[in-house]
Amino acid sequence: LSSHGTISLGLIGAVGNNNKGGVGINWKVRIMPLRSVANNGMGFFVDVAKAVNYAVDNGADVINLSLVSDLSNESLKNSIKRAYEKEL
Repeated sequence: LSSHGTISLGLIGAVGNNNKGGVGINWKVRIMPLRSVANNGMGFFVDVAKAVNYAVDNGADVINLSLVSDLSNESLKNSIKRAYEKEL
């Protein structure tokens, strides 16, 4: 079971003063969690590209991708470029 995304989101947005013993860096952040890979961390570039496009189309200001691969994919490159250019 992959929990990297949950841990990352907790570091970013965990609310303080709630007797849970931790706090994120921004208590008032709105998070759009999107899953584009399986629980084992395996997936397809096209699904990650769709998630990036969805985030861009739905107003995400920041997109966090934690990916490892020795391959390249035009669809993913284009979606990341689109996200970057939207903010310029």
